[in-house]
Amino acid sequence: TSDELMELYKYKPLLKGERVVQLMYLFSCFTGLRYSDALRLKWNQCHEKYFDFVTKKTNDLLKIELNNFACKILEICRKEFNPINMP
Repeated sequence: TSDELMELYKYKPLLKGERVVQLMYLFSCFTGLRYSDALRLKWNQCHEKYFDFVTKKTNDLLKIELNNFACKILEICRKEFNPINMP
């Protein structure tokens, strides 16, 4: 339910691995991405309010708008995980 999803969104796991799983699951829920497509998403495909990519299953180019929750998750990932190749 949406209430359960928001409860998970507010939860702060102690372990980094749990945080990664939580954020990936929430991002998939808020964007409608399959797990396999979310794993393949690159930072240069993410724009301010949308991202575009080619799906693995159908090989179609999609442009998906980001809601506020998905944008916040991307911000969290940039701050908490700070990979070297991230803009």
